[in-house]
Amino acid sequence: MQKSRVTRVGALLVGLTLVAAACGSDDDTPAATDAPPVATDAPPETDAPPATDAPPATDAPPATDAPPATDAPPATDAPPPTDSGGGCDEDGVLVIGTILPVTGDLAFLGPPEIAGAALAVADINDAGGVLGNDVVLEQGDSGDTTTDTANLEVDRLLASGADAIMGAASSAVSKTVIDKIT
Repeated sequence: MQKSRVTRVGALLVGLTLVAAACGSDDDTPAATDAPPVATDAPPETDAPPATDAPPATDAPPATDAPPATDAPPATDAPPPTDSGGGCDEDGVLVIGTILPVTGDLAFLGPPEIAGAALAVADINDAGGVLGNDVVLEQGDSGDTTTDTANLEVDRLLASGADAIMGAASSAVSKTVIDKIT
């Protein structure tokens, strides 16, 4: 049963990735024009090889006396990086916080987003969790840009040891808290 569920979730993720890739644009392609093709009076084809704009092949320049390669500089006695507030390294439990709209102008978006986060965590935990531990989900409210709800929730989530924070639904709200989170 669990293998079937994991397979279905994996297939869903692959499908969503393909849809996202198909919806993307390729900016490298030239824009199409509506100009009709122009007929030219080209000379008849001959058996001669086509002309190329490539320069004629030349011999490589002689090697220079470049300095020999050196090893990387010796390692310094810098202190190891410190944990920036997340608790996963400390206790082995992955804590994911959310700042999704429960109040404010985008509150109508909150229930399906919150349900999606809860479903994802339930599926992960049903499949054995992360590193053998259940994932913990801490829900929070993002409010909107007219309130300071998101800042207060981010402070609360960071203080409680959230390892990752998901949200907000509004890019304007995300801009107000991104510096705290990163």
